[in-house]
Amino acid sequence: WIRGDAVVEGGVEGLVEVLKDPLRRQDWDQTFVEGGMLQKYDDSHSIVRFVRCQKASSNDQESPHWDWALLQSHHVVPAPEGGGRGDMQVLVWQSVQHRLLPQNPKFQRGHLGFEAYLMTPTDDGKTSVTVLLQMSVQEQYGGALVPL
Repeated sequence: WIRGDAVVEGGVEGLVEVLKDPLRRQDWDQTFVEGGMLQKYDDSHSIVRFVRCQKASSNDQESPHWDWALLQSHHVVPAPEGGGRGDMQVLVWQSVQHRLLPQNPKFQRGHLGFEAYLMTPTDDGKTSVTVLLQMSVQEQYGGALVPL
């Protein structure tokens, strides 16, 4: 298990939209090589694909490229009555096997137990983010950590 906490500029809704959009991942994830949405079930659930490279350069062919098939879920947890700064938004990704993404011999298949982003607004218009990650780092990367 890995946990990280941060406060970022901007509101919760904007951050959720950036994180939910697989095509915007290249704007903030230096390990992102390619990917996109494979199937959208509803506004809260979809299957996404990410190909990521262990090194910061996606052109580095010496480093393994990892292919991820993930169920992406978005949930809103209402703030408690009479308390809290606003609703918590939760994004969760977890590995799945999906008919639209068979194993590609060009890439190694990544496996993620889950990764969750818990986002709540702060009093000053920023967003408090807690990231929870559960995966076997040694098995996936030989000890190098490349979180989603």
